[in-house]
Amino acid sequence: MRVFELDARLYTDWIPELWLGRRTKMTNDSRLASSGTRRSAITARALASAILVGLVAAVPAGAQTGNGFLFHEPNATFSFRVGYSRANAASDLFALQQKQLTIGPRGFDALSLGADLGFTVSRRLDVGVSVDGTTRSHGSEYRDWLDNNNLPIKQTTSLSTFGVTTNLKYNFRDRGRAISNFAWIPSHYVPYIGVGAGVIRYDFTQKGDFIDFQTNVVNSDQLNASNWGAMAQVFSGVSYTLSPRYSLLTEARYTLSSATLNKDYIELGRIDLSGLSLNVGTSIRF
Repeated sequence: MRVFELDARLYTDWIPELWLGRRTKMTNDSRLASSGTRRSAITARALASAILVGLVAAVPAGAQTGNGFLFHEPNATFSFRVGYSRANAASDLFALQQKQLTIGPRGFDALSLGADLGFTVSRRLDVGVSVDGTTRSHGSEYRDWLDNNNLPIKQTTSLSTFGVTTNLKYNFRDRGRAISNFAWIPSHYVPYIGVGAGVIRYDFTQKGDFIDFQTNVVNSDQLNASNWGAMAQVFSGVSYTLSPRYSLLTEARYTLSSATLNKDYIELGRIDLSGLSLNVGTSIRF
């Protein structure tokens, strides 16, 4: 009976100690687990911060500040074009040159240069300003005449133009799409058409030897005419995205214009300044 009581006392004394030991162990384990969780959270935050710093460092400086168009839709475009201008050359001035001199029908075709500045008006509509210029120079001689030494009677004929127009351009596709509030992705290609109106200036010059058909005397001279005239343009092209900021463009542009001749060519009426130009170029969004 005493043994039983002793065993019972030992048993009853051991259970609380065992239970308290377990609670103490569980409490310590919980504390260790909680401490480990906090350390893991701190480590995860540190790792996330390091990754964020790395990503920010990898972004170009312009994009970090938000000035790059990748963070917003661009609202303006600047383009530069170069191409070949095929002149109509339909007026009396050009007919006379081709009849008397060795200048063929394509003798007044020229190199064309152009630049455009456009601003977004709506999702697919732009307004802008364009400047266009052409220049050509052609050596020639009289077809049916020689000088007293049986040598060709030569001259150089040049024609240059400079035009300024205001334009309205319609894009057949959206220029791009916004991704949330922080990025804008341009479309791969955007076909477009447009119209424009403005003014053009020409400078027509001939320098060399000329025949006075009243006396059949050959004289050296420089003849010139220059003036302003009205012009209209229609154009169509496609813009191909090269990078988020830059695009390649191909374009056809027709100019309709004529102007009054003056100075040494006043008797020939007007000069035809119309023609078709085929261009390639590049544009930048900003």
